[in-house]
Amino acid sequence: MIISNQVEYLSNLYEQLKYDEVIHLGTITLPMALEEKRYSDALYCYEYMASSYFEVGKFDAFIRIMEDYEKLCLTYGEDRNKMAFYYLLSLLHFILRKYEESIEAAKKSIKYAYHFNNEELLVTNFSNISSQLLILKQREKAQIAMNLAHYYKDKIVNTKKIIIRSYMGMLFYYATTKQEESFLNAKQEFVNLMNDSTDYYRANLNLVDAFLKLSSGQEEGVRHLAHFYTYYSKQASIIHLKIVKYCVERFQLGSRFPYYKELNAFLVEN
Repeated sequence: MIISNQVEYLSNLYEQLKYDEVIHLGTITLPMALEEKRYSDALYCYEYMASSYFEVGKFDAFIRIMEDYEKLCLTYGEDRNKMAFYYLLSLLHFILRKYEESIEAAKKSIKYAYHFNNEELLVTNFSNISSQLLILKQREKAQIAMNLAHYYKDKIVNTKKIIIRSYMGMLFYYATTKQEESFLNAKQEFVNLMNDSTDYYRANLNLVDAFLKLSSGQEEGVRHLAHFYTYYSKQASIIHLKIVKYCVERFQLGSRFPYYKELNAFLVEN
C-alpha cells in the first residue's frame, strides 16, 4: 500500500511538472518496488524518473536509468508501459544524434498510442519526428508529421500536459523552416503556459530562437546561441555543448561565435 501511494504521488508530481521532486521521491520508491518485486510500480517509477531527468536536462542520469528501465520493461512491461518506454527511447536516440533510430522508436510508441487513444503521446512523437526528419533533410515527410501533430493537438483540451514534450519539437520545426509567424505563436503559447519556467526551459528557448534567427541570416541568432552555451557550459554538459558545435558548423559561424575557441578546447579535452 505504501509503494502504491508513493507511485500515485509521483504521478501527481509529474503532472504538475515538479520534476526535481519526482526525481527525489523516485530514488526512494524505486528500490523499494524492485526489492518487493512490484514490477508494475517499478516501471512507473522508471517512466516518471527518466522523463524528469530528460525534462530538466540531466542527460547523463537519463541515459543511465534508461539501461535498467529497458531491461525491466521488455521483460515485465505491458503495452502501456512499452508505449511510454519507446517514447523515451526515441528521446535517448535523439540526444545521441541517432535520428533514424529515434524515429523508429517513436513509431513504435505511436503504434501503442493509437491503440490506447493517447493523443498526448501522438502529438509529442509526431512533433519530435518532424524535427528529426528536418535534420535528415526530408522536409515533405517532416511537414506531414507536423500536420499530424497539430491534428491531435487540436483534439486535446488540457494543453498543460503536452507543453514541454511537444512544443520544443514544434518550435524547432518552425525555426528551421523559417515560419516566423507560426514560431512566434507557438512560443507565446509555450511562455504563457510556462510562466513558472525554470532556467532550463529558458535556455532551450534561446536555442530555438537561435535556429530561427540563424536560418533567416540574422546575426542576433549568435547572441541567443551564446546564451544557450553559457548556461550549459556552467554545467559542463557535453551533450548540450555538442549541440552548440553542431549549430556553429551548420551555420558556419566560426570566429563569429564568441566562445568558439573555448567550446572547441572543452570538447577536445572531453
